[in-house]
Amino acid sequence: ELLFFTNLGRVFKLPVYELPQTARTAKGMAVVNLLQLIENEMVTAILPTGEKMFGSNLFMCTTKGTVKKTKVEDFANVRKSGLIAIKLREGDHLNWIKQVGAKYEVIIVTKEGKSIRFKEEDVSATGRASMGVRGIRVKNGDEVVDMDVTKDAAKSDLLVIMENGLGKSSPITQYRLQTRGGSGVKTANITTKTGKIVGAKIIEEDSTSDLIIISKQGQVIRMNMKAIPTQGRTTQGVYLMRMNG
Repeated sequence: ELLFFTNLGRVFKLPVYELPQTARTAKGMAVVNLLQLIENEMVTAILPTGEKMFGSNLFMCTTKGTVKKTKVEDFANVRKSGLIAIKLREGDHLNWIKQVGAKYEVIIVTKEGKSIRFKEEDVSATGRASMGVRGIRVKNGDEVVDMDVTKDAAKSDLLVIMENGLGKSSPITQYRLQTRGGSGVKTANITTKTGKIVGAKIIEEDSTSDLIIISKQGQVIRMNMKAIPTQGRTTQGVYLMRMNG
């Protein structure tokens, strides 16, 4: 079964066999035909369920920097019409959910180049219908663009991508461990050349994965992670993709 989380803080569960199986180039089925979504509600995260998940927690983050940790078992019984996964303040949206266990660390990144790193244990587990607590203090005009987790910060880098195609990775150890709720530290030098940050991901030291970047206009580039330069956290980065036009 899959858990579908939406921007309005709700969660749905759907067996995999109910998803249409089609060719790679097919359009697929509109998600509103599978889930009972309401107006302006969109799926923002999907997690598979299974025996390996039980005993762990789901860690959530909203665009305004609110975080929440809830036991996986609280999502064992989700009705067709969905359930509340987190109570949201007006104008806030749920966008990121990760599975965490003991000794995990959380990294939150904002579009204006701020980032905070803290232990997942700083956030107490609460029930589904609770509102959560502040993970990062977001200034007016800023918002969270990504959240990721790691179990071994000493062997991980943080990759950040900016809207004009620049990017870089920096050792996570350059981000001092803080307590949740602060303003964070600088994660990139944001300028008119770079544009705002649009995404961030934690890269494990021994990762053999490739990175695929897709622009709004459908431009695509694929590269090996090892080709991305490692730079200090306050730098601009280099061009990973040159945008058309």
